[in-house]
Amino acid sequence: MVAVLCIAAILMALLILYGLFDPEQSRWFPQCLFFKLTGWRCPGCGAQRAIHQLLHGNIAAAFRYNALLVCFIPPVAVLLTAGLLRERCPRLYRASHHPAILWSFAILTLLWWVIRNIIGW
Repeated sequence: MVAVLCIAAILMALLILYGLFDPEQSRWFPQCLFFKLTGWRCPGCGAQRAIHQLLHGNIAAAFRYNALLVCFIPPVAVLLTAGLLRERCPRLYRASHHPAILWSFAILTLLWWVIRNIIGW
């Protein structure tokens, strides 16, 4: 339980940080090393800017920065909730953590990685 509270506190601090400061205009937010080295966008490129936009209610802008992140928020929330309620709702946990679902996340992420570099998103 202490670990969950620590993680929640860290996530809250990060959300406050991303809400107060725009990663596009602040130099102290980390930049994508993969993009710097290759010139290609990784699946996470734009995630910091997307989070900032989501925290300000700009869903369309967040989608333009990283569509995968915006689309993955609801299913990831279900996975996290199922993980937290694992003891109380074992069927939900087993259904949401089925290998086919987890593989689907991996495949969609790889497709996003390729497609965004072909299309230029």
